[in-house]
Amino acid sequence: MPRVSICIPAFSQVECLRRTLQSILQQDFHDYEIIVTDDSPDDSVATLVQSMDFAGRMRFFKNIATLGSPENWNEAVRRATGDYIKILHHDDHLSRSDSLSRYVQALDERADIDFAFSASRGESAATNTYYHHRVSPEMLTALQRDPAVTLFCGNIIGSPSATIYRRTVPVAFDNKMKWLVDVDFYIRVLQQNPLLTYIPEPLVNISTNAAHQVTAICRNNGYVDLPEHARLFVKIFDHVSADPEVEYRWIKLFDQYDVDYLVDLVRYEAEPLPSDYFAVLLKWRRREKFVLRMGPKSQVALPPFKRGERGPLRFIRRMSFFAGYAIYVHLPESAKMLWRRAKRRRGSAFCGRPDWQNASYNVAETMSAASKLLQTMWQLVRDRTRPARRLVAYRIYRWPLEPNLELDDTVVSYSAAGEDCVAFAWLRDAGVKPNEIRYLDVGASDPVVLSNTMTMYRNGARGVLVEPDFIMAENLRSRRPGDVVVNAAVAFDERRVATLIRLNRSAFNTFSEAQAERVVAESAGWGVQLSIVGRTKVELIPINEIIEQHLNGVSPHFLSIDAESVDFEILQSLDFTRFRPWIICIEKSHSLAEFAGFLVTKGYRRICETPHNGMFMLDHLPVST
Repeated sequence: MPRVSICIPAFSQVECLRRTLQSILQQDFHDYEIIVTDDSPDDSVATLVQSMDFAGRMRFFKNIATLGSPENWNEAVRRATGDYIKILHHDDHLSRSDSLSRYVQALDERADIDFAFSASRGESAATNTYYHHRVSPEMLTALQRDPAVTLFCGNIIGSPSATIYRRTVPVAFDNKMKWLVDVDFYIRVLQQNPLLTYIPEPLVNISTNAAHQVTAICRNNGYVDLPEHARLFVKIFDHVSADPEVEYRWIKLFDQYDVDYLVDLVRYEAEPLPSDYFAVLLKWRRREKFVLRMGPKSQVALPPFKRGERGPLRFIRRMSFFAGYAIYVHLPESAKMLWRRAKRRRGSAFCGRPDWQNASYNVAETMSAASKLLQTMWQLVRDRTRPARRLVAYRIYRWPLEPNLELDDTVVSYSAAGEDCVAFAWLRDAGVKPNEIRYLDVGASDPVVLSNTMTMYRNGARGVLVEPDFIMAENLRSRRPGDVVVNAAVAFDERRVATLIRLNRSAFNTFSEAQAERVVAESAGWGVQLSIVGRTKVELIPINEIIEQHLNGVSPHFLSIDAESVDFEILQSLDFTRFRPWIICIEKSHSLAEFAGFLVTKGYRRICETPHNGMFMLDHLPVST
């Protein structure tokens, strides 16, 4: 039995994996085995593994079905036989020849610990810069004293590639998470045994900000960040709910994603449980918004939560502070001198009145200061009322007048122009229950943003999502676990494999070089410059086979096609003699008249046109589902 199992969950990027394997070959510690679990759609990883000689110490496993991250990590760990588990992502590598021996030594020296980690060196693929991730003694003490609170407020351990732990630890990575999956794992490991060892030298190089990484779609994404924080918070609620640092962490998240009410969390698909905790926290935040956004000076003077102070007195004290501070900023220097003198004499800027009779200052200067003060106060009113005005707009156009967790019959649209609500309304009018609706979403892309099927999913419908981009497919699996996700493309000609051109905005991914070049050129005037980030071979599956296999040969109630320039070809390939979707929503890559002319011959009529899509429905809907 080897001393340590180096577990490498791989997915394409063979050049990164080659560097990882070469760093293992350079180690001075040799009592190890290498477990490579391959989630790639091709054989590139298998070819690389076969070309490298590890004297029988490497075992390769090709996953039959794509597991995704982090289940691929769990698969590698399940295959391990060593005493210790050393996770090493395929795009990370060991930085020193003694890195592995240092990791093993950390666990060998202390039999009472199950977990160790080291400092790391981060390499940004986007900016070609690097940084060192280290832990201060104070942070290490806080981690050992209260790992749940410390890690919930920030991942001070770093990537799993910087850790090693005993195989006897009965903890697996949560496959329903991808952004906080490592934090969740660390917390559960350290809750069982809080003792650990920290190695201050950077023993591993971590790749960051690369386009191929799953974290690329998670960073600053409220639809991932908030739901995963909520999921983690439920697991550790009893332990961390009373901690002010955790409360402040939530406040910063609410600030980042502009969350004011519970209904805003629902909008981000986060489960605000327990609801009474979040209701109180959001109420505090709304009261404190005037102070929390006044800048660093007010942050120091007025902490976000002061224990023991509640009600109107706190509000009056803090608003008085801001009013006095704003006036003080715009006073002439001569008046400020008297202000400071009075403050030193009486102990407070708000007690007593300075000796204004002795103030010598210019009238014009005073008028200018008064004008600046009025402008500042007017801008303050506009800035402070913007959230309230935005909330009124939400309530009028998108949300019920009394926000609550149960949205009743209110239907929230996630489409570009309400196409999902139109289709949902027609299907309900036809007598189809929401939980009986079947849909097929071709080119699903994001699970929530601009999704034509998210409204139906939230109301109980289920269906099939077809997405060729592997990162977006992984995102769909995580956010839409009730749907079947097909990581492939729908065939638009006789080919069964094609090259997908991936752009930095996945919604514009295409199989057409001309289309990609046109979009990149046009994006210069959009304010967001698009660029090609890679090309990937993907499988092409006929749409009839997808319906036959994943919908059991039953026609979907709703068919959405968004395939960037090949929409009409996909529509023409559908066998309307066997499958007749009730409602079809298709992107206007061709003229709408061309789509209408084709679908009219198939027994459809146009029911709606939006700036980007056309919608068609059967002339005579079936009487049952």
